[in-house]
Amino acid sequence: MMRLAPLVVLALVGCKETQRTPGAFDTPSALAILEPATGGPFNQPIGYAANTDGGRIAVLALTSGTFLSDDSSSPLARADRLATGEGRRINEIAVYAPEAGHVDLFAADKAYGHLLQIPHVVDVTTEGEPIELQAVATTPVYSNDSLSLTDLVVNQGAASTEDWTITYDGSTWWMSGTRSGRLTVPVTPGEPYTWDKVTDIEGARLKPPVSFTLNGSGEAGDVIAFSTSNGIVEHDVAGTPLHIAMSPDQSTLAAVVSANGASRLLLMDPTAIDTSTPTTLGAGASPGRMAWSADGALFAADNLRPAFWEVRDGVVTEHVLPWPTLDVAPLQSTTGANLAYIVPVSADAVWLYDLDANELRDVNPWVDGAQGMPTQTQVRGIGSIDTPFEWPEEDNGGAPLYGKAVAVSLSSGFVQFIEEDSGCFVRDVRGPRTEVRSQITGGDISTNFSGVDGAASLQGNGTNQRAIQVNACGGSAWTESWRVRYDQTVQAWLVDGSLSGDQQNLAYEDVRYISDNGAVSFLIRSGATPSVDGWSFEFEVESGLLRADGDNDLDNNVDVPLDLPGDPIGFATPVPDELAMGWEFGDPIPFVLVAAEAADLVGRIDVRDGTVTPWW
Repeated sequence: MMRLAPLVVLALVGCKETQRTPGAFDTPSALAILEPATGGPFNQPIGYAANTDGGRIAVLALTSGTFLSDDSSSPLARADRLATGEGRRINEIAVYAPEAGHVDLFAADKAYGHLLQIPHVVDVTTEGEPIELQAVATTPVYSNDSLSLTDLVVNQGAASTEDWTITYDGSTWWMSGTRSGRLTVPVTPGEPYTWDKVTDIEGARLKPPVSFTLNGSGEAGDVIAFSTSNGIVEHDVAGTPLHIAMSPDQSTLAAVVSANGASRLLLMDPTAIDTSTPTTLGAGASPGRMAWSADGALFAADNLRPAFWEVRDGVVTEHVLPWPTLDVAPLQSTTGANLAYIVPVSADAVWLYDLDANELRDVNPWVDGAQGMPTQTQVRGIGSIDTPFEWPEEDNGGAPLYGKAVAVSLSSGFVQFIEEDSGCFVRDVRGPRTEVRSQITGGDISTNFSGVDGAASLQGNGTNQRAIQVNACGGSAWTESWRVRYDQTVQAWLVDGSLSGDQQNLAYEDVRYISDNGAVSFLIRSGATPSVDGWSFEFEVESGLLRADGDNDLDNNVDVPLDLPGDPIGFATPVPDELAMGWEFGDPIPFVLVAAEAADLVGRIDVRDGTVTPWW
């Protein structure tokens, strides 16, 4: 099995936190991934997951499914988190790893309006093992000479870069930090300040930034002041950074910064942050979420202007759309097509854009005009999966389909996948289908009339007696109930779906019927006996989509709740042969990392079958 290089910490102090999963987060808000090919000292992909509350960033070993360990003898002992300050609100993070002994995180801090540069690895040993920077504290300064702090220990993974005061209000000593605010646990003179009774949501002990014992009673207004540092640099970007993204070659850090009600796009050298020259977009542009293509072009959604933006080799291109955009994911398909997947601000569909033709692709020819793929629920985010993989579905010859995909997070607690090129959702093994209604005939319809000689009937296919053809484009047909009812006043059959609603198209006997959006099709054969008002056929449709919904064993019980999944991130990792499920050792297997914000967990999704395992 491949071994993950352990993290060595110089002068590490304090207790190790024992790994427990799930439940290691408090509203995880941002994810980033460092793959070995990008840089850094690790021989497997590393994930970074930031909390909205508390400002701490956990480090994940993505192949082994554990937290990164700094102890090779105890791989389940979690390495320290990266602390930024209890008061931070981190929107997004990006990894910068130009060499083996250098790994930084850039983070967008909404609370204090800074672009943070957070050191993770600062060097490597002669054996190539990574070294983390040790947090330190300055000597305390006392307003009263009778006071002292003894046994002062800086807790790695809890102490950030900020100034601290311990202030006596006449009854209680309170500890406050310039980036943490006032801590909820008061300081008791003569007792170690260790947060013995304070735990994080997983039950593991949560260390304070520093541990110490305060000696002396003091008087109202007394102050003890000192500073801690873990190497964080705050970059003033003249506004609040909302979105950040690192280019694949790590030469450029893109940042969307908001100030005075307007947003601007900055493209900066990560070695020398310079905010003086924003990239010029069109008048009224409001750049939002960003994504880099594999060949180094930057794409940005626009929350206000009906467009999205492409910046390639310094040239800005506006791709005009009918509506503003929430998210964008570029992908060069295995067939060579240059594509971008777009989510409108309405966030209820995913559209496919052909970058070479500069136009939206129509994924549904049954409806006039260009169409996106509706999702029935709000889209939370999309992300490209650049590694091709074998889809569960098969072609007409029975061969598995193969290609890249785009992950789509949905507010209903699912992650689904869109096929490259087609704009259809990836199907499960059985695909879009109807439910069998008769175990005797294998048919898929039921009626409210029986025993009538020569009555109208739905024509079966002759193979398994199913009468309903379901659109094979994943997502065109939804999981819903359909009814086909005869209306004598119009001498035709009315069609309605429990989600699709009443259909405008009427079904006439002996004429093949296609629903308004092409979801289902059938043929009603007339009988010798005229149809009677109120007769109806009913059938059930299954959308048949590959879906990561947290039900790993398909027993209709959720094993991993993906409540409010955030922006998905695709990555690939080689795995040992015993885990390869038919793949050769060393082959890159694609996964998706997603943070379930409302469930306080981060999950790794196997895109081949939609299982969410492991989770943190």
